[in-house]
Amino acid sequence: MSRIRRSEKPIRLVFVEIILPALIAANLLAGVLFFVVMPQLEDALMEERRGLISELTQTVVSLVAEYAKKVTRGELHTGEAMAQAREAVRHLRYGPEGKDYFWITDSSPRMIMHPYLPNLEGQDLKQFTDGNGNRLFVDMTRKALDQGRGYADYLWQWKDDASRVTPKLSYVELFKPWDWVIGTGVYVDDVRDEVRGLTRRLALICLGITVVIVAILAFITVRSLRIARQREHFALGLKQSRERYKTLLESTTEGVMLVFSDKLGRQHISYANQTLQRLLGYSLHELSALEFDQLFAHAAPDESNDVESDDETDDINLGFSYFNDFVAGFDTPGQFEAVLVAKDGSPVDAALICSRMETPEGVSGVSVIVKDMRQHKELAERFEAGRRRFDFLAGVAAVGVFRASAGRKGRFLEANDEAARLLGLENADDVIALEMDSLLVPVVRTGSIVNSILSQGDTVEMRVKTPQLDVAGEASSTRSRERIVNLMATVVRDARGFPMYIDGILQDVTRKVQAETAMKQLVAELQSAGEYLTQPIASLARPAPLLSPNASMQHAAKAMEDSRASAVLVGTAGGIEGIVTERDIAIQGAAVDWEPSVSLSRIMNTPVLEIAPTAMAAEALVALRNNAVHHLVVTQTVSDDDQAPRIVEAGELLSKQTDSVSMLLWRLRHADTVDDVVQARAALPLLVQTMVENGADPRLASRIFATVSDAVAHKLTELAVQRLGPPPGNFCFFSMGSQGRLEQTLKTDQDNALVWEDSVPSEAAAYFESLGGMVCDDLHDAGYALCTGGIMAKNAQWRGPLSSWKKQFSAWVYDADPEALLRTKIFFDFRATYGDARLIEAFSTHLDSMLDGKAVFFNLLAKNCLLTRPPLGFFGQFLRESTGEHANAFNIKKAMTPIVDFARIYALKHRIRSANTMQRLKGIHEAGALNTQDYNEIADAYTTLMGLRLTHQARAMRQGLTPNNFIDPAVLTNLERTMLKEIFRQVGALQKKLGLDFTGLM
Repeated sequence: MSRIRRSEKPIRLVFVEIILPALIAANLLAGVLFFVVMPQLEDALMEERRGLISELTQTVVSLVAEYAKKVTRGELHTGEAMAQAREAVRHLRYGPEGKDYFWITDSSPRMIMHPYLPNLEGQDLKQFTDGNGNRLFVDMTRKALDQGRGYADYLWQWKDDASRVTPKLSYVELFKPWDWVIGTGVYVDDVRDEVRGLTRRLALICLGITVVIVAILAFITVRSLRIARQREHFALGLKQSRERYKTLLESTTEGVMLVFSDKLGRQHISYANQTLQRLLGYSLHELSALEFDQLFAHAAPDESNDVESDDETDDINLGFSYFNDFVAGFDTPGQFEAVLVAKDGSPVDAALICSRMETPEGVSGVSVIVKDMRQHKELAERFEAGRRRFDFLAGVAAVGVFRASAGRKGRFLEANDEAARLLGLENADDVIALEMDSLLVPVVRTGSIVNSILSQGDTVEMRVKTPQLDVAGEASSTRSRERIVNLMATVVRDARGFPMYIDGILQDVTRKVQAETAMKQLVAELQSAGEYLTQPIASLARPAPLLSPNASMQHAAKAMEDSRASAVLVGTAGGIEGIVTERDIAIQGAAVDWEPSVSLSRIMNTPVLEIAPTAMAAEALVALRNNAVHHLVVTQTVSDDDQAPRIVEAGELLSKQTDSVSMLLWRLRHADTVDDVVQARAALPLLVQTMVENGADPRLASRIFATVSDAVAHKLTELAVQRLGPPPGNFCFFSMGSQGRLEQTLKTDQDNALVWEDSVPSEAAAYFESLGGMVCDDLHDAGYALCTGGIMAKNAQWRGPLSSWKKQFSAWVYDADPEALLRTKIFFDFRATYGDARLIEAFSTHLDSMLDGKAVFFNLLAKNCLLTRPPLGFFGQFLRESTGEHANAFNIKKAMTPIVDFARIYALKHRIRSANTMQRLKGIHEAGALNTQDYNEIADAYTTLMGLRLTHQARAMRQGLTPNNFIDPAVLTNLERTMLKEIFRQVGALQKKLGLDFTGLM
């Protein structure tokens, strides 16, 4: 009975302290979720739907108002405008199935338009009731007339299914100019179905959590009961223990036995601890029943008279003989080795330590400590085998091999000749007894190298310096022979874990380190030159005198001398007409017999090549080379206080462009064939990869990539024109997307198009068809993949005269379709690559005029932008691809898209012409639409994401893989994951601002 009660007590204790509180907590959690959270969630969803139908109806009212404005402007008659507005609203759909709709009544009420019940159109709705007898249209009209808008509950058919009637919540708003009541509604069952779905999923989650909790409780219960019972058992055993000495013997790690002699002088084992029982495989009862001499191995004499066999026989019998002599009282050592026999007959090499003892009753006996020597012998054999391998490797290896003591000084015990050579000595004998700290100095760490090795674990790898020593071990005064050596050291420990030796391998890496240092220096120079080439050209321009066209050459020469300029600009405050350089005065002045009074209008060069002040120095170099001129005029002044015109001189820029980027641009400029361009451009990915891997600013790397891509496109277009012959008129080949934004990465494709002036005859379209196909195919050969969406100049849809492009842009703005916007929003990131840039400027001017006051367009564009969310879940986890080649990874390009979209829509709103995302953000900040803190945070976030994207792609290239945009969060550090999550939260806040500013939604 006492055993049953002891078993029941821990069960009750575990149930009361563990199981019952856990079950109560689980039930409380389920109750809160299903009876508090879910009803509140249903109310929140219903409130969200109320807000949604209100916003959608207001959008439709805005659409109808646009048609009313056309009547005001005289573009349409009232009847025509009403008819067109009615048909436009009739075809509007929304919702997940695209079946939710809008209807229109007048204040009578009379049905004006209903897309699913056309038979009601024109009918009086005063007596129209739902299934509950409510005159729904009368109620809705009254709310619209009294309040201007309102909500109504009633029963209505399910969308286009007349056989199904369900509760519906509608919102109506009065359009007073036409006496129209416009409304739409949401089915209550939709919300309830969504809540039921959430409830089912929550129930499954709760069930799963319950199963896990039950499993954990079961595990805890079993473990707790087992521990409780073991505790009771041990407590009972301790209380019943009569001898503290036995407890001590049971706790030892060595075998212990007590041997007593009977009246006949035979030895018997009265006690053996558990260690000895496990060692020999006997139980205590079995050991007590044995004759003591049965524990020892006995070898019968070998009748073959083999000497070696006789020695082995003597060794085996010697242990038992020593024990008998010790018991008999002879003067024999109390410690000796013997061979014992286990229960299964296997021999056990052991060391016996014997001590005489006497019980309180006066009985004499012997206590024997038994040490298992098998492991020690195995370690000795392994040590000897390792020593033999060490000796062999030390003699033949091409690297230095040594062994040193693990003491404070770390004296060398052994070394091969290669180790001696690396340590600056002549042979291995010179190394012995020298200290490691005198021969090896850590390159990075300071202090004792022995302490560094012992403090870092059993295996250490580090780089060390080995100064040249003389034979006596003193440091040589000649430092030129100092080597950098890679040291791999292993600490050899004894059975107790104490360090015994330090075994090491030395390998000369001096040349490798020198190569790495040279590479870092080269990259630093490359980055420095790259930073110079990405400076705004306005910071490199210098003032130039501005003279009247009637001024004389003598006046110009004097102005150049006074201002130390190499050219003067010719014109007035209203505009620059030409430029006169020192070379012009020397050459063209000679042609007119050097008449000092000759006016500048006779010798000036026209037209003047201009460049924007925000352009990079690298872009200026490309412009100078492509146009074979020596000066560029900066189109705007540097500051409001400095109104003097400025110029950029080719000689000054060219004197500083000795880096790889400039050489690459020079090769592209002087390429004669497509193959030359392909070969030159092949160096670009490696160049950008090297910059990224060595810490270059990601904005610099991507901009250099885009600048070189511009040069490639320019040269390939130029070569195509040479093959096809002179074009039939002015045209422009322009880039879009990431190249248009100067934000290309190592994973890029083509996005380009063609435009030509309207005066070009229609039959010339064949010329531009050939040109577009030729350039796109050549770009593909040069490493720019064809666009999977077909947005390229080789496709007819993306080339045409200026008027057709204006018409296309007008269609995107006036008849904004969400799906079309998704495909074509990269067209708002355009930039001229080759040809007449004035055609692109015409795009920008036309776009600005169209976007003025187009709230509907910005509303739809903003909603389109909000479709792409940062890849961060509700609980802060990364949202990854679930299937396919890149499962468990997220697309960092899509993660950056919300920032690009944000910058684009605000740039269009505030007429910021730049296509670059960072410049757009800066312009938005300067326009007051983005405060300083938000600007700094989102700019840093975009730079960080671009750096992570380029680093990921560079790492793929280094591993021989094709660069992509998919990053597995598992390969990121904890710091990188934390930083990414914070950035994605910032992007989410940015999208809330965009939604609030353009759609009224948070």
